[in-house]
Amino acid sequence: MNDPLKDWDKLQSEWQAYEPDIQKIKKKINWVTWRMYFILAMDVLILVSYFPFVYYMAYDFEAGFWANSWHYFMGVFLAYGVYLDFKIRLPILRNSAKSTKEVLSLFIERVNAGVYLGWVGKIFCYVMILFFWIWVGANAYLEEGDSKVGNLGFFIFGTVWIASLSLIFIWYERKKRKELKELKSLWKDYLD
Repeated sequence: MNDPLKDWDKLQSEWQAYEPDIQKIKKKINWVTWRMYFILAMDVLILVSYFPFVYYMAYDFEAGFWANSWHYFMGVFLAYGVYLDFKIRLPILRNSAKSTKEVLSLFIERVNAGVYLGWVGKIFCYVMILFFWIWVGANAYLEEGDSKVGNLGFFIFGTVWIASLSLIFIWYERKKRKELKELKSLWKDYLD
């Protein structure tokens, strides 16, 4: 018959020796780091390439203020979005974690940032769709000439396009919340 104290000691030593798969987590952190650098570079590229377009549109004297207001709004919105992206991502780009605790902590910070980015993206889409509706309505009733913007098909297409973008952010936020829940469980197991 087995001695219950020896079984308990064996179980306790296994429990205290618990170590999450740090190599797998470090590999994922490195992948996420490169992905974040890529996203930030794309943010800057899109922002820099958008402003010549806005400059060109500003000198379209045939179009009225309301026709061009969408481009101005999107320029400001885009610049603010890039600013927020940098503000959220730069503090968590460091990858100098060495201990298990530091690695898990960094991973949790990054997943938290992902949840926040998903939420911010979703809010941006809601504001964008609201401004799109105002812009289409103003163009349909206040501007003369641009019949495409006042067209119901254009209105539906734009609404569906922006709503689809918001669904991507909603999905991303939910995915990151689920990942955060799993990580917090792993963190709790590690600390216990």
